[in-house]
Amino acid sequence: MKRHSLMRIASCLLLAAALLFSAVSCKAPEPAKPSKTHDRETFIQTGTSKILPHDFVDGKCKYCDAETVFFQTALSDGTNILTTAQPADKQGTVSEIWYKTRAYGLEAQDSSLGELHIVKRAFVYTPAGYNPEDKTKKYNVMFKLHGNKVHEGYWFRKGSYERDSSPYVGGYGTENVLDYMMANGLCEDTIVVTPTIYAYYYNEKQGDSVGGDDEINGIYYGYIDPDYAGIDTAAPTKAEGDVDGNWWKEFVYDLLPYVVDHYNTYAASSSEADMIAARDHVAFTGLFRSEALANAVFSNCIPYLSYIGFETGYIAGQAFIDKYNADYKGKYDIKYMLVSCGEQEDPEGDIEDMLRIKNALGLKQGSDIRNGDQTEFIYISKAAHNYKTWITDLYNELLVFFKK
Repeated sequence: MKRHSLMRIASCLLLAAALLFSAVSCKAPEPAKPSKTHDRETFIQTGTSKILPHDFVDGKCKYCDAETVFFQTALSDGTNILTTAQPADKQGTVSEIWYKTRAYGLEAQDSSLGELHIVKRAFVYTPAGYNPEDKTKKYNVMFKLHGNKVHEGYWFRKGSYERDSSPYVGGYGTENVLDYMMANGLCEDTIVVTPTIYAYYYNEKQGDSVGGDDEINGIYYGYIDPDYAGIDTAAPTKAEGDVDGNWWKEFVYDLLPYVVDHYNTYAASSSEADMIAARDHVAFTGLFRSEALANAVFSNCIPYLSYIGFETGYIAGQAFIDKYNADYKGKYDIKYMLVSCGEQEDPEGDIEDMLRIKNALGLKQGSDIRNGDQTEFIYISKAAHNYKTWITDLYNELLVFFKK
């Protein structure tokens, strides 16, 4: 081939390359993709108004840069060691207690009844190695409330729940999780108390105190205190009263003092001042059957506790926000508030409630309590309004509670 022919070919190739480069360089640049598809604090999906809960995989949200220490996968999935095994030599103990209180709701409902002194039951978990004689070892206390239409025996499968183990099939259970976490240093040593909000009462104690005739229709709430003579036994023996608005009195005046007096807690005594001084070692968690109950408890009990867990139920509302900002802010801070629900429930509604409290109270979002984080919302994957969600909530709460 002649030399000038080769030169023409080379020239043509160079021209074609130049034209191609020019076309590419003149093409409008592609728009940059959004760096996030989800806001870590508002939970709003990029470009929409839709709330999109964090989806944590190995502690990292796949929608944003948020990280967490919390579990999102339900513990009771049949394979997790936390719910299928207990450390053989490090098991806690669940005991029954009876404490004196009053039917405050009934009293509020009908003042003519006077003071209705009753005795009620609760269950108490003490960690492995707990020694009531060792006053040098102090324990945190978590009060864990049941949901609507169940009672104090639910969490530890006591009373009527011993005969119906469906929520705990296959060894799943509250004691297993507590034993495992404490034996492996995942949480602080904690006493767990499960009371009931209800204040039904009977004229006298009936039958055996656990799993016997004492449980009328499967539920037994209390009996007349025999130390108080003269109570009108003709008064209604089965009436609920305003439980939601008045149960906090039982907690502050009777239940918390009983626990302080009978267990090795951080409170020096059951005086009001000593119980308030030990508030950083007290948590209140569980299910609240109404916003009214949550409002009443936290509007009146914050001076006595620093940690809150709302488990797939009603969350405190504006009444609590107003009370906190007016009387407690700057004096009784919230160390941590965890809000959770099952994926098959209504995560958007609970997220909105959590954000409302977070913003109104100025809480910092995240799971690093030592870095000042104070609140987070977690939805439990493939779970609903059931024990599978709630036992995972217990695990998550203890990962951060009492660690500040």
